Amino acid sequence: MAALRGVSLEVEQGTFVCFLGPSGCGKTTLLRVIAGLEEPDQGEVLLEASDLTHIPARRRNFGVVFQSYSLFPNMTVSDNVAYGLRCRRWHRDRIVKRVDRMLTLVHLEDQAFKYPHQLSGGQQQRVALARALAPEPRMLLLDEPLSALDAKVREGLRSEIRELQTELGITTVMVTHDQNEAMEMADRIVVMNDGRIEQIGDAVELYTAPSTRFVAEFVGRINVLELEKGPNGDPCLAGFPIRGIDGKRARIIGVRPEDVEIVAEQSTEDNVVVGQVDKVVYLGNLTRLTLDVAGQRIDLERRGRRNQVAPGTPLSIKIPSGAIHELEDITR
Repeated sequence: MAALRGVSLEVEQGTFVCFLGPSGCGKTTLLRVIAGLEEPDQGEVLLEASDLTHIPARRRNFGVVFQSYSLFPNMTVSDNVAYGLRCRRWHRDRIVKRVDRMLTLVHLEDQAFKYPHQLSGGQQQRVALARALAPEPRMLLLDEPLSALDAKVREGLRSEIRELQTELGITTVMVTHDQNEAMEMADRIVVMNDGRIEQIGDAVELYTAPSTRFVAEFVGRINVLELEKGPNGDPCLAGFPIRGIDGKRARIIGVRPEDVEIVAEQSTEDNVVVGQVDKVVYLGNLTRLTLDVAGQRIDLERRGRRNQVAPGTPLSIKIPSGAIHELEDITR
């Protein structure tokens, strides 16, 4: 079974790119191909005018950071960062200056003489990052570097890594299964599924204009609704006409919860659907309502508690035509 199929991708110099997708979609395999840790059966890996396809990883001068920190437990922080420089036979004075520079960048200059077991998980990952950047790599590759950390530390490191990448201007490719991580950090997001690239875009493009059903469901929350044909052949949802879409093509539509509007009972506006409130969840800054519309569930979100209603209450909602994503013909 092929791990990657028909993948074609160009990464602009100095950009931060995230490979985003579920486990087993091929994102780590693609990163390993770029790193030189796996060799593709066909195709090529190019860096500007150089063909790297058959160049071993040690000669590509790419910095790689894995999920596990892989620090040398018997070496201090300073020695861990200096290790790759000594292997490259840098002059001692140059090594000292570079290590000091790297530890300052990752805010660990006061931890230089500690050992890995004396550091927190977040600090250890910063050391791994400093070690990868020390040899002045042409590209930085990150394989789910934050997934082993707790949520609070992970959020802090997101912004730190992004600020560091921006300051250094280094081309960076990161693998993640966390959509929030990708949307916060990346200039471009490559959404992958089943060994293929589903869509490439920035966070706004992927959220507001998903090109496939998979992207629509994987990036953010979305209601995926099945339509049927009405008496005149027009698309309907549970008997309610849905206008503003291609009636011949659309059979499955998507709409984000925040785009669903609550309207007055007996409203004569287009795309009004009546359902029954099934669940109400208060989330602090917003309230999420779930409606049952003839067996189909529709989530909608409202700020605060102003629109909170009790389960079992009938509710009229509007699905604005401009917020509808037609998904049927572009699913695999």
